[in-house]
Amino acid sequence: MKLSLVLLVTVLMGIEAKHTLNLHDCSEIRDTRCSEDSQCACLSHENSPRHFPLICNYRSKCWEESILDSIQRRLPCYRRIYKHYCLQDADCQCREARLICEDNECVRGEMRALFTD
Repeated sequence: MKLSLVLLVTVLMGIEAKHTLNLHDCSEIRDTRCSEDSQCACLSHENSPRHFPLICNYRSKCWEESILDSIQRRLPCYRRIYKHYCLQDADCQCREARLICEDNECVRGEMRALFTD
């Protein structure tokens, strides 16, 4: 039993070490194109694995999180649907909030009510 536990721990440590060795230096990753945060995982200059010191920002580039990124990430369906191209309301399906198609862009549903007289 002890031998199998030691073997399991050794294997898991090897897998984690391999994952850490596959990470690039953050200076190599910064400003590269991305579509999700995991593509921006890198090693900091202190050589300690920090899984997401860089994020995939609002311009789809690996960079440190800005105030604009922080605000945008609180919006409903921000990465998949919000502010994306649409032709009709049905193109803006989001479980988190009601989105509508306004000027060929998915936006919050209450925006239309605010600007109509």
